[in-house]
Amino acid sequence: MAARLADFNRRIEHAGLATASSWALLQWATGVSTVGQADIPTGAPLLIVCNHPGVVDALALLSQLEGHDVRVLVATRPLLDVLPALRRHLTRYRMPHGNESVQFAVRPIT
Repeated sequence: MAARLADFNRRIEHAGLATASSWALLQWATGVSTVGQADIPTGAPLLIVCNHPGVVDALALLSQLEGHDVRVLVATRPLLDVLPALRRHLTRYRMPHGNESVQFAVRPIT
């Protein structure tokens, strides 16, 4: 697993997040298909909200965002700290304890 994660990180660095995510899907999942790629707008800001933290879901989505400047809001996880190419695409936050609500102030990415 460590070797595949290192390979994923190298692929992000050299081929981009979308291409690396497509490769990772082939490594870690079977039977995944995507639809609606033609509906993803280009040339304008885009906000995509997902309600499932699964890795395969994220990889499927990211694999379709070729050419987009992607930022992913993620919970702080130690594993993400060892993937520097991926880390460049992440905005991390700390999960609250208990049932507290989470509030974010997100500034525009320039």
